[in-house]
Parts: sequence; C-alpha cells; structure tokens
Amino acid sequence: MITTGTSELSEVILYVQNMNRQVSFYRDVLGFAVKQPLGVKDFRDFYSVELNTGSCTLILHAGRKGYPAEDSPRLIFRVNNIYGTRYDLIEQDVAMDEIHSPAPGVQQCNGKDPEGNLFAIEARKDIADTPLKPSTPDLAPGDTASIAAHSLRGRCIMLFRHNKVLIAAEILFITALVELLSFVGVVPLISILLLVMALLWLHGTNWSTLGFNPPTSIRRTIILGLSFGVLFSILQMFAVGPIVSHFFPPPPLPNPGTPPHQNILMLIYNLISTWTSAGFAEEMIFRGYLLNRLADLFGHRFWGWVIALFIQAAIFGSAHAYEHLDGMVTVGIYGVMIGLLYFGSKRNLWACAIAHAITDTIAFTLNFVGI
Repeated sequence: MITTGTSELSEVILYVQNMNRQVSFYRDVLGFAVKQPLGVKDFRDFYSVELNTGSCTLILHAGRKGYPAEDSPRLIFRVNNIYGTRYDLIEQDVAMDEIHSPAPGVQQCNGKDPEGNLFAIEARKDIADTPLKPSTPDLAPGDTASIAAHSLRGRCIMLFRHNKVLIAAEILFITALVELLSFVGVVPLISILLLVMALLWLHGTNWSTLGFNPPTSIRRTIILGLSFGVLFSILQMFAVGPIVSHFFPPPPLPNPGTPPHQNILMLIYNLISTWTSAGFAEEMIFRGYLLNRLADLFGHRFWGWVIALFIQAAIFGSAHAYEHLDGMVTVGIYGVMIGLLYFGSKRNLWACAIAHAITDTIAFTLNFVGI
C-alpha cells in the first residue's frame, strides 16, 4: 500500500510511430485539445505532444519499437453516453467492440486507435460524469514545460519559444533593422517582413495564430476598422495633434515647391503604399509579431502585455523618425491606441490593418486638398 500521499494519476505516456496521425486521432476524433506545443500544425518534429484529457495529461511519445496493444497502456476515457459515443466513433471509422459490463454499475466498450493501441470508453453510474471534450485552459507559449524535439527545426522551435535570452536578442535584432530603415533607409520594409516570416517558421507558429486568421464577421471587422480610423483622424486633428505640437513644436517646413494639392501622382503613390506597406506590412510586424514577441519575453499576463504594448508603440514611433520628434510622439500614441484595438478585436490583425489604412488615407487626402 502506498502511504506517501499519492493522490491521482497525472500523466499517461503512449508511445507512437506516426505522430501526426496519432495527434489527429486523439485531438480530432476523441476531442482532446493539444496543450503543448501550441501553434503547430505539423507534429513530425516533436518527440512528444501533450493533450489535455481533464485531470490527466495524455503524452504521445515518438520512437516506439515494441508492438501495438501488447507494449502500450490501455487508455480508458469516461463518457456521459456510452451508446451515443460508440456510435459517433463507429461513424468515423474507428474500430469499436460491443459494449460490456466488467463490473456492476460499469459499462465499457473497447476500441483501437490508428496504430492498434487499445483504448476504452467507460460509463459509470456511481461516479460523476465527465464530458468527452473537456474545457482547456488558455495556455500561452512558455507557460508549460518545453517538449523535446528530434529534428533541427524542432530544437529551434524549443529554443526560440522558451529561451528568454534568444527572445530578447531576436527582438533587439528586429528593432535594430527597424531603426536602420527609419534613420538610414537602407533596409526595405519588405525584407524585415520576410525575416519575420522566417522567424515565425522557426517558432513553429504562423500569422493565423497572431491574428491574421479569417474574422468571425467580415462586416463587423470592416466597420470596426473604419470607425477606429475615422475616430483617430478626428482625435489627431483636434486633440492629439495640437497637444503634441504644443509640447514638441514641429520644425519650420522648407519651401515645398509644388503645392501638395497639385501633386496627384504623389497622392496615388501614397494611397497605394498605405494599403499595402502601412496598412498590412506594418501591422504584421509591429502588432502581429513584435507585440506578441514582447509578451513572450515579459510574460502572458496583464502587466506583461501592458509593457509589451508600450514598448512596441515606442519602437513604432521611432520608426517614423523622418516625421521629426512631434511625428514620432504622435505615431507612438497611435501605436498604443491601435494596440488596444488589437486587444479589443480579440487580437485580430484585419481590423488593425483596415484602421491603419483608413487613418493614412484620410491624412494624405486632407494634405492633398490643402487642409
């Protein structure tokens, strides 16, 4: 008899051969959410994958050399309706036996996963029912133990996700490129975006997890982006602009030569750039990548996100050094507000990209007409 205070089983390790196929079965068929690694679609690079089954964690571990069923533990999952669950599994081509009663008040039905490992669904009358699909806590990258990987990319994913020194070095490197773009103009914005995309691949994540996934309501997203763009333009004209100019007077403007309202080609160029570079590329870099990466560094808690919000806004403002000090301050304030829009839209970048493009469109249009 164990007398050391053991209370309950916390983990079950199941050795598998085809990680993607097994994850697909236990996640998509049986309904258990992946705990770690998060934001990964291809699991071939990982030794193990954790799935949340309620009070116990199921760990799929790669590299099995034994025989299915004989060398694997038998997994038993509690369900509410054993007859309905058995029928649903059979409909998804899962091999299921007949329902039997191994003990009074207990009903079981055995089945096999795609690699032949035995599992069972069980219904008990004397134990509180637990749904087949348990709720999963909102786990953030870095909040759980790292998962061992057996490939170069898998090791990179682990290091870049959890090593704070590498995260800080990565942020500083991207920030340095942004500042070179702003002050020297030797680094094209598209090259920074391509580099960020490569880093996301090394993290084992993608733009969808950062906010460029299809919005639940296209109409709502467009209205939200349009409303925010118009609102900030009004605030810029009557509140933010005058206040910033009072404390940070803009330098005198040189003789512009051709009046802005006569330069239609410049307006067209600015509008095209707005709806490509500024509206989307900048939001992908600053709100999508940088804000989330700073949260990886400072923690996915309230104050971690607050620090990340203001740091990315400061970097965003400094990236507009060509607009002088008053322009950098104004853009920094805008970075904070559009970061709040990012949170308010449930971290969806589409609303931010539309708002950014609308704000710049209004500014360039007013400048063109001489206002």
